[in-house]
Amino acid sequence: MSETETGAAVVIFVLTYVGLAVGSIPGLRMDRTGIALVGAVSMLAFGVESVDVMLAAMPGKTMALFFGMMVIVAQLRASGVLGLGARSFFAAPLSPRLRLLLFMTLSAGLAAVITNDLACLSLAPILAVRARPMGLHPMPFLLGLAMAANIGSAATIVGNPQIMFIAQSEALHFASYALWSLVPVILSLVAAWGLILWLASPLTVEDLPVNQHPGEEPDPAVNWVSAMIGISVTLAVFVLFFTSIPRVVVVLTAAAVLLMNRRITSRSLLAEVDWSVIILLASLGVVVSGIQATGLPHELVTGIEGAGVNPGNPAVLVLITAVLSNLVNNIPAVMLLVETLSNLSQEQASLMALASTFAGNLIVIGSLANMIALQQAAENGITISFWQHARIGIPVTCVSLAILTGWSFL
Repeated sequence: MSETETGAAVVIFVLTYVGLAVGSIPGLRMDRTGIALVGAVSMLAFGVESVDVMLAAMPGKTMALFFGMMVIVAQLRASGVLGLGARSFFAAPLSPRLRLLLFMTLSAGLAAVITNDLACLSLAPILAVRARPMGLHPMPFLLGLAMAANIGSAATIVGNPQIMFIAQSEALHFASYALWSLVPVILSLVAAWGLILWLASPLTVEDLPVNQHPGEEPDPAVNWVSAMIGISVTLAVFVLFFTSIPRVVVVLTAAAVLLMNRRITSRSLLAEVDWSVIILLASLGVVVSGIQATGLPHELVTGIEGAGVNPGNPAVLVLITAVLSNLVNNIPAVMLLVETLSNLSQEQASLMALASTFAGNLIVIGSLANMIALQQAAENGITISFWQHARIGIPVTCVSLAILTGWSFL
């Protein structure tokens, strides 16, 4: 790569990620998806990427996984069962603090099974619509959703893409990893809940009466036949996730089965697919591929080693992983670290998996789950700025990484 192309890649990467962090560009009506797409096309226009490389950089399997899960969620929503579950949850006589804890626990548990991104994709729209009619302030609940999803996804080797990559590269065992990660995950989840209560109050909105929100659409009546089909297919997906069948095959097959029904048209289900999220994911893959092609992230890691710092030390490994995850996103960060740091022990690989995941809570661009939650919020008229997220995300991340570091020395 020439110096001109390298310079172009760096400038495009920086501008794109600044735009993603802020969420908009002054004078233009662009959201995060539009910013990421312009960044990806710029990599192509300035010669950083070729068309073939650009297409190869798009995470096709993850995009297909998102598409399939969106169809599944759309079927559950159309059958009325999601609306019934949401009404039951928000109508239960719980204090706002306990409701936040239960919702974060649900988010964390779901993320451990279907990944943090898909957990946010499934729960954020429901929360964005349901919180205010119940007199709850949506911002702390949406932040809790995203942060709990990131933390909870670290509990299993199927919780997010970067852990899957580490598990495959370093042959992590499902049960032993889950047992090792359980303590820091639970402690970090409780700490995140406490910090949100402290820093993101109030949890209620006094000026919105319960069960009354302008523009809210009524939930569809529950069609129990469609609901049972949707629930059965969803449970089958969860079970098959733990088999050797590729997850993308499981999810796409489930989506195809749900599209073949007599009560809900395929057009209406496909209309529920949020294509902007899929475009965002594809564009991020291209932008990150462009900066990786410069070799600068690799030089950063080797430079640290050359300075006499031992990356294998637990505290150093946690710090390097966390910083790099927020510079180039956690997925390419762990790919780079696994490739650069040879002969990782099982504990070091597990430590890297949790550190890269916990670090996703630091700022908005640290995790795709954060961007999904904020984008879903924006689509429902709820604005959460970069600084509102960072005000909670930075202390949550610091505490969770401190817990993880302390656990690694026991």
